Amino acid sequence: MAFEVGIQFLDDYGRTTTRRFQNTEALIADALASVGTLITDFLMTSDLGTMKHDIAVRTVCDNAADTGANKDVGGTLHCVLDNAKLYPLKIPGIKPSMLNTDGSIDLENAAITTYVANFETAGKFRVSEGNWVVDVLYGELDG
Repeated sequence: MAFEVGIQFLDDYGRTTTRRFQNTEALIADALASVGTLITDFLMTSDLGTMKHDIAVRTVCDNAADTGANKDVGGTLHCVLDNAKLYPLKIPGIKPSMLNTDGSIDLENAAITTYVANFETAGKFRVSEGNWVVDVLYGELDG
């Protein structure tokens, strides 16, 4: 198994740049250790600092697109997060059946509520800076 690694670097002016690498370790614990070593080695060669690093497992997810699917047709759910900030939860290639006749997203649609639940308090995913969705104000087609 290989892990995808992203390291975000920071300069003295607050600007960032990210570099991505593939790690060949078989276990996540070993991947974490080797990334720590890579960062230590990097810091000996560069004046930049590091902000964060991500380690991920790349998987193949073979789901065919529906007939007529178009990535340019998207929708946005305008959400409120637990920190009271607004967050645009994007749905690229939104299905026409998710829309009301006026082009707004049907917030009562079971598929929409099920999808949003992934980002709510009991869900397994967070958005923005680790926050969760507490409310959806409205949804609309991107235009």
